Amino acid sequence: MNRLKYPQKFALISAFFLLPLGLLLYFFNVEIYQRIQFARMELLGTAYLRPLQEFIVLNGEAGSAAAAFAQQPEARPSLIRKLEEMRAAFDRVKEVEKRFDEPLQTGHFFHVLEQNWNSLQKEATTTRLTQPQVQVLFADLSSDGRALLSHVGDSSNLILDPDLSSYYLMDATVLKWPRIQELLTSTRALCAEFARAGQITPSQQEALTVRLGVLRSLRTDLETGMEIAFASDETRRLEKNVHPVLIDNLQALEDYDAYCRRQFLTSERIQAKPADVDMEGRRVVLAGQQFWKQAAECLDHLLQDRIEGFQKRRLLVLTVTGILLFLAGSLFTAFYFAVMRTVASIRDATGRMTRGDYDEVIEIETRDELGGVVRAFNAVTERLRGEYVQAKEESARAREEEARRKESEARFRNVFENAVEGMFQTSPEGRYLAANLALARIYGFESSAALIENIADIQERLYVDPTRRTEFREQLERHNQVLDFVSEVYHRDGRKIWISENARAVRDAAGKILYYEGTVVDVTLRHQIEETRFQIESELRQAKEHAEKASQAKSQFLANMSHELRTPLNGILGYTQILKRNPELTPKIGSGLAVIHQSAEHLLTLINDILDLSKIEADKVELQPTDFDLRNFLQTICNIVRIRATEKKIAFHEHLAENLPRTIRADEKRLRQVLINLLGNAVKFTDHGGVGFHVTRGEGSQIRFSIEDTGIGIAEEKIDLLFQPFSQVSNSQRNAEGTGLGLALSQRLVPLMGGRIEVRSQLGKGSTFSFEIALPEVAADRPPAVEQSREIVGYRGPRARILIVDDRRENRSVLAEMLGPLGFTTVEAENGADALLRIAEEKPDIVLTDLVMPVMDGFEMTRKIRANPASKDLVIITVSASIFEFDTAKSRQAGCNDCVPKPVDLRVLLACLRTYLPAIDWIYENEEVPSPTATPTANAAASLAPAAVSADLPPLPKEIGERLLDLARKGDVKLLMKAAEEHAAQDPAFSPLVAKLRGLADTFSIKQMRQLIEGCLPPSL
Repeated sequence: MNRLKYPQKFALISAFFLLPLGLLLYFFNVEIYQRIQFARMELLGTAYLRPLQEFIVLNGEAGSAAAAFAQQPEARPSLIRKLEEMRAAFDRVKEVEKRFDEPLQTGHFFHVLEQNWNSLQKEATTTRLTQPQVQVLFADLSSDGRALLSHVGDSSNLILDPDLSSYYLMDATVLKWPRIQELLTSTRALCAEFARAGQITPSQQEALTVRLGVLRSLRTDLETGMEIAFASDETRRLEKNVHPVLIDNLQALEDYDAYCRRQFLTSERIQAKPADVDMEGRRVVLAGQQFWKQAAECLDHLLQDRIEGFQKRRLLVLTVTGILLFLAGSLFTAFYFAVMRTVASIRDATGRMTRGDYDEVIEIETRDELGGVVRAFNAVTERLRGEYVQAKEESARAREEEARRKESEARFRNVFENAVEGMFQTSPEGRYLAANLALARIYGFESSAALIENIADIQERLYVDPTRRTEFREQLERHNQVLDFVSEVYHRDGRKIWISENARAVRDAAGKILYYEGTVVDVTLRHQIEETRFQIESELRQAKEHAEKASQAKSQFLANMSHELRTPLNGILGYTQILKRNPELTPKIGSGLAVIHQSAEHLLTLINDILDLSKIEADKVELQPTDFDLRNFLQTICNIVRIRATEKKIAFHEHLAENLPRTIRADEKRLRQVLINLLGNAVKFTDHGGVGFHVTRGEGSQIRFSIEDTGIGIAEEKIDLLFQPFSQVSNSQRNAEGTGLGLALSQRLVPLMGGRIEVRSQLGKGSTFSFEIALPEVAADRPPAVEQSREIVGYRGPRARILIVDDRRENRSVLAEMLGPLGFTTVEAENGADALLRIAEEKPDIVLTDLVMPVMDGFEMTRKIRANPASKDLVIITVSASIFEFDTAKSRQAGCNDCVPKPVDLRVLLACLRTYLPAIDWIYENEEVPSPTATPTANAAASLAPAAVSADLPPLPKEIGERLLDLARKGDVKLLMKAAEEHAAQDPAFSPLVAKLRGLADTFSIKQMRQLIEGCLPPSL
């Protein structure tokens, strides 16, 4: 062995990995042992759970018997029998408790269960309980049983099982089935109560629907978990033994769900008897009990198989370990004696080195690498000689460091004693261990010693509210520190002061709190300032409330003025639209009508601007983003401005960057309003030269708009006046051309879009207005619709009858004159009461109604129409001068399908009618008009037949469609209608779908609602 070199020797030893191998095998053996113990603990848990589960099931049965006894005294024998069965089951639970209390630590939970069980036996056998008392007694006992069951699952490692098959089997027996059993017991009691009462209220139906929905969800979770367990079990024992009883259990749950829905939700009258209801529930419980027992037995087999496998692996590991250790020990012994014979020759030399003799050089001859080791020793000796000198120098430096540390401690003590802030150390029990002079003076003592001597109990002697000290300790125990903990304390002279404490908890190595230390500041003055601030804030809130009331009064005034102005404008604009359609109109009269229409539109714009400005000031304006084609949008605006520029004989040029996104998402109406205002101002104040409109793309989704003109310009000192409402900075002649609202609105709308208007101007040379906002690009699913510019002269399809309801004759006349020439049959009514009679007589397809009318307003009329089964599906469209969101929302809540504002724009009205009459097609100018002899249908409302509704409705977005369909499948009508109405508020195109869903919801036709939603889903769903 001496002839081998050291790499050869240690390579041979390392090949066997003596120490690492031994450690590895040791830990592997320990791990196997721990897994065996883990599985044995799980077996203890399943042994405990069997009698406990039986007791919980019998508790549910006894609860049902007790509920029956509360209503029917002759049911007492059944109750006594169930209690006897429970007593026997409890005795079995008590037996396993004696065996497994120590390893499972179940004593507390069992004691609580035993107390409630004894109380229940006493009360159930000596008094006759009311039904609420029955529910409380048995529910408490069931809750205690489930608590014990959960604790057994925790303490026996069942819920931590590492194998998928046994984990999901445990999950079914410990968690899911007890939860189903609990819900099933309460549902049985609820249904039995309905059967005994012979009736069920809508709120009770809703509660039962929720319970059945949760029960179905738990059933699905149970089925999913067991499928995973079956798939993970390589032996297929689970699928063979558990699958049949699982199928029976799931089918029993499904049958019980159908039975409850049939008897209590869909049936007009409850015919079920309490005994039948209880029998149906008992069948489910028995099927579940069979499943639980079979699953528990299979779980025991799985755990026992796992223990046997671990024991075999441990035996194998021990055998291999013994052989390897024997071989390793033999080789190591041989290597050891081989090395020791060589090392003996250098032992004396190394002994001299250990005695501090570094002068003598070691000399030794070997034929292996020990010669190199000797040379290394000689080098080490030389190095140790230098390090010895260095060590003495470092020892001297260490003594200097110790002196400096003591000096630092003295300085800290000086700071502690002379600090401005109070500093302390207190015990957890509430005694001062140390305090500085500043703290003593805060509390009115002349020295820290006097403070420590007089305040023996901080909580009782110092704090005005002793519970604050309790909170102080609790925060320190939870978080180890408190910051700015403000409390009211007693001064030595008896007055009360406020202090702020910052402290931390100091713990030992085991985590036990040794003491608290921190600082104290007198914040009495700060507290007084805060009280004053609170009073001022209260006064400010009151002032704000007064201001809000004034704002509401202003909004109401503007709403009333808007209504009064829009009513005559409706007649003016309506008849200008009607007269312009007259083929015999002369150019001169047509020009006059254009002037009238333009003037009325200008007045309407002024009204809208005032209302918008009021809404913005009241923070009531919200952007309504939609998807639209940006380039088409900009070209339309350019065409409008170009006409104005041509009329003034000035140039207009636009530059639209090539890299602009195609389809964007933004509030089209508000963006158009801003651009028209800015471009219109530029044209208005430019007499020579021209106006330029530039649109470029910045970083990401940023789009920059810039309007340049060569107009009169603005003095620099007047630029700040530009955006003031009802003000202009030009001469009096220019002031007559506008109201000064356009720029004020724009300046408020652009920040809502995320930008800011920038102005550069020189008097007499021109101005530049620019702003930059984020316009996110969206993928265009279909090309944006191109607005039809041709005039509509009629329609093809069934003749529609339209009822016009308005208390003003001129308003009814406008609508009749608009719709009559197109082929619609119009009927008029002066108020809501008159309209109800006309609906019964004329059977109209659509109702156009005002909201504010005498005798009966539009809201009440709509509610009465919806309440009548014969007219509940009638389409109702409000035509009102009230355009505030509140009135629009109120009309939708009353049951209106859509809204058209006054003054009525014929194009808007016809587009709205087309939405609700999908069977008609417009006839435009120069198209052939259908023969008047065509046979019309009796009622155009036939176009709204339920079978064809989904085909005429717009497709639902994927996310909204999935959500609505999921709610329909769960039977949650309330949440479904709320989600649908929220979506329609964002996209009015879906209002017809919401109207149809609302009609089905009124009759609780959940199946039809689901079919309607499925018909509106994209094919991919």
